Amino acid sequence: MELTKSEYEIVVLLINNPNQIFSKVRIYESLRGIDTYGSSQVVSEHIRNVRNIFSEHTEKDLIKTHWGLGYSWIS
Repeated sequence: MELTKSEYEIVVLLINNPNQIFSKVRIYESLRGIDTYGSSQVVSEHIRNVRNIFSEHTEKDLIKTHWGLGYSWIS
């Protein structure tokens, strides 16, 4: 599977913290740093890309969306 650096870092963050919910802002800050300006909306796009890539290899959805809260890895 080919992932971008940011997609890979998101997957590693979630895998290393299974069942822990990470908000988009928290994920964005872990990728770019707290003092970085930008939009956490980019996280949604990365999550969508990761899901599409994973769906080519498995039928399981490994990333759970917690509406209004964020994302977690399903262990």
